[in-house]
Amino acid sequence: MAYVDWVYVRKAYRHRGIARMLFAELEKDCARNGIDQYYLIRATNEEAARFYGNFQGAEMQDVPLLRKYLKAQEP
Repeated sequence: MAYVDWVYVRKAYRHRGIARMLFAELEKDCARNGIDQYYLIRATNEEAARFYGNFQGAEMQDVPLLRKYLKAQEP
């Protein structure tokens, strides 16, 4: 499994296929390395919902997440 930390395309460059190309390359790299799935914490705004809604074979979930560290994390 792979995790995509964050994908952001500046507004001036959106709707040019940049993010779509990045995900296509990610999927090729995953296939080369035997990774059969990936996940990301996605934005939920309308534009992001339209973008991610076009992914074929993907499942979108609303997962509330809380994380609490019980000891201090090292820098």
